[in-house]
Amino acid sequence: MTLEQPDVGAIFDDVLIGERSRLFKALANETRLKILMLLSVRGEMCVCELMSVLRLTQPTASHHLGILKNAGLIRERKSGRLVFYSVANVKLLEGLRRLNLL
Repeated sequence: MTLEQPDVGAIFDDVLIGERSRLFKALANETRLKILMLLSVRGEMCVCELMSVLRLTQPTASHHLGILKNAGLIRERKSGRLVFYSVANVKLLEGLRRLNLL
């Protein structure tokens, strides 16, 4: 008796898997979780405010914000020389809170 091998392509959507992987990697860092929590409570914040509250250097803040943005968790808005960040997907954050993940 031979067992049929499942069609991996039918089981896994590579694009969806990539998106989920970026999401979980973004959430797997304390600093990024703190940024998300701040933005979810305080709303839009300037990068300089995030740096001050979390005591981050500009390169470190930019690194973490880039990862969160790439994962689709935050969005940015430029106003002159300032960059403001806010939560991109409020429903996703609410779901994470319900699961006690945020």
